[in-house]
Parts: sequence; structure tokens; C-alpha cells
Amino acid sequence: MCGRYALGVNLNELPQQFIQSAITPFSGRQSNYHLDQEHSTGDNYTFNAGDKESGDSLEVEVNRANGDFTKTYNIAPTKTAVIIYGRKEEGKTKYIIETSTFGLLPVWAGKNNEDTAGKSATELKKVISHLESRYFNCRKESLTSSRVWNSAKKTRCVVPIQGYFEWMKTKGKKTPYYVYPKDSSLLFLAGFYSHNSNFKNQESDDSDNISSFTIVTGPAHKADVGDISWLHDRKPIILMAGSESFHKWLDPDVEWSDDIYNCLETSKNEAYSNIASYTVDQEVGNTKSEGEHLIEKRETKPKKSISDFFAPETKVKREEENKSSSHKGTKRRKSFSPDEGHEYKTKVKKE
Repeated sequence: MCGRYALGVNLNELPQQFIQSAITPFSGRQSNYHLDQEHSTGDNYTFNAGDKESGDSLEVEVNRANGDFTKTYNIAPTKTAVIIYGRKEEGKTKYIIETSTFGLLPVWAGKNNEDTAGKSATELKKVISHLESRYFNCRKESLTSSRVWNSAKKTRCVVPIQGYFEWMKTKGKKTPYYVYPKDSSLLFLAGFYSHNSNFKNQESDDSDNISSFTIVTGPAHKADVGDISWLHDRKPIILMAGSESFHKWLDPDVEWSDDIYNCLETSKNEAYSNIASYTVDQEVGNTKSEGEHLIEKRETKPKKSISDFFAPETKVKREEENKSSSHKGTKRRKSFSPDEGHEYKTKVKKE
């Protein structure tokens, strides 16, 4: 499951990081793209990247029509984040880095006038927020049966993240963990996006549509590469940057098929071999909390408290007291109270 994650990278830094980590030829040769800003129009600006050795070139467009994005370490559903998808222009794939809302607002939402008629702007925002908070994760298994995701299959994207949070539940307690790549690179999660224009007249901005997205999740098993099942029985699906699956997923010309579905493989996916985790502070549970300290490792050793001064007596000390009391004509008998954990009580019986 992925309901909270971090991306400590500003929007203007993402084009270079995306190209360096993700745009790699299938041959395995490391590309040496040089990135230049070509032009800027309103909320969009385009980068032209070229590799002098191979002659390859590509374009990366940054779209801020749905708001700006600055690095944040606690992205929750309905918050602004970033997606990357492909768009064909003049026979070539242009990569769009776009600000978007975490939580899918399906393209069919709001088409029925009854959904929007007579509702105030505040009421409509509640409708939008409800849908976005409902569809922030898409189960891989549901793609073959649920009609909810049929329209989304045509609009595939990746979601760049620095790492994500997961909570381990043990004996009624929830401990937050931060899951991250060991080599400090970005992770790219499989996702679907939507451009919904049915609510545009109700929005305060001038954008043509509302951009939103969902993250695809799959089952987590002990036998998987990079086992994470000990933490949760589900996991976000990572696409190996630069892999054939990565490029297929982002190719807008490739229609949905079993081949595309197979890009979501989880058990033998080597992208998980680069995963590590550690516990973090409980503060991350508050969606309003923010700051790089949220992804800092928390010391798992419990701190001493005043209760430590009233800890049970040691076995040696009790034996010494028993010997001492035997000379005073008393006999000490130990008894254990199961309601008191491992605390022992001593009862004195007169002989």
C-alpha cells in the first residue's frame, strides 16, 4: 500500500534527475544527455536534451497548470505532487512532468449534470476531495475486473518519489517505517492519471482540467525479491528506471494488453532488491507535519523513563534477602502474578 510518501526535490530539479536516472538505452550504455531550457510559455517550460555521442535527443516539458510543487516529505492523498507521462509529438515521445493531485478524479466523474447542478463551489470541492481520497491506490488485481479503472488504463504515468511510509501493526500499536532506495536514487512508481474537465468551471484557477493520479499496488510475499511482506501484505509497484517495462509503460502508443499488465510484475522485480527501511518518528502520522526530519532514522532503543526506577528486583538481590530473612525466623515464598507481566511479589509467612 502507498498512502504517504516523500519527494525532497523541487520541480525545476526533476527534468535533469529524470533524464539521468530513467532515460537509458536498452543496450545498457549510459547516456550523456545535456539539458538546455528551450522556451517558456505561461505555466509550461520545455527542456531539450541531446546526447552528442549517440545523436539521440528528447524533450521534457514541465507543466505547472495545476499548481507549483516544492519539495515535501509528507505527501498524503488530496495533496499536490508530481507525475511523469509520455505524449506523442511529431512521431516522438515527449515526456511531461506535471503537477497533479494525489488521488484519482476519474474522467467520467461530474459528466452527469446531477452531480454538479445546484452545488456551490464548496460543495463541489467536497465531491472532488471525496473521490480523490477514495481512489489514491489502484489494486493490480482489480485491473482485470473493475470498471472504475477502465478509462485510466489509457493514461499511464510514473510517480517519482524519494521513499514512502508504511505502518507496521503489532499488538494494537502502529510503528511508522520509511522505505527508500539504498543508492539514494529516485523511485518511479507505476500509476494512472486523469485530466478531468467536468469541474473546470467550478475551479478558481484558469487551468483547462484537474490533473490527478493513483498509484498501482500489488501483493507482497515472503518469496519476493527484496521481501517487504514483514511490513505489509501489499506494496507500491516500482518500475525499474530505464528498463524495457519502464519505457513500455510510458509509451502512449502502446495500448493496454497482457504485455503491459506484465510490466506490473512484483515477485521477481529486481527494482525491490534496492530497497531498505528503518523506523521514523510518529509525527509523520500527522498529515500537517512537514520537514526533512520526518525521514530521519529514529532510535529504536526505548528511552529510560521514571518507571525504570521502580523495576522488579533482580534474582540475585532476592536470593540475598531470602538468606537474610531465614536467620530471622521467617520464610519467604515467591509467587507470580500473571496480570503484572514479569514482576515478582514476595509474601512473608510466619513459621
